[in-house]
Amino acid sequence: MFFIMVCSLNLKAEPSIIQASATSFGNNIIPQTGSCEMAHDTSILTNISGNVCSTSTGSRGHYKIYSTPNTTVRVIIRPHNNSGDGVVFSPDGVIFSDSTAQIAFVEHATTNIDSGTSGIVEIYIGGTLTLVSKPNTSQSYNFTFEIDYSEI
Repeated sequence: MFFIMVCSLNLKAEPSIIQASATSFGNNIIPQTGSCEMAHDTSILTNISGNVCSTSTGSRGHYKIYSTPNTTVRVIIRPHNNSGDGVVFSPDGVIFSDSTAQIAFVEHATTNIDSGTSGIVEIYIGGTLTLVSKPNTSQSYNFTFEIDYSEI
């Protein structure tokens, strides 16, 4: 027997995201209520109210979305709201690709960006950390925020 099979496939991979570096306000948060802001471009920490951040720099987040080259990627950055942990994180930063200059994003708002010839969309995230209740001094606090993305 002899078989000839002709198959035409049009495979399109879903975009994926990696965390190149995590958003961190450091290990020495002072256990009191207040707010501290981290600049997305320099990682410099500035206390807004209270004296929450005890160091001068944190670590801005850096995330990369890998998508199909030259497509439009929809990105929404969602904050961490107080879910009973007393922590609120309001992210701010920029989104860009090799064909699109930096675009400042607004949390909850949709940002559409061309993925460029590389297909890589980069995101740098800083933001404001607010402790709405006095944390326990012996506890570590991890907050999560969401990056929603898809090709459109």
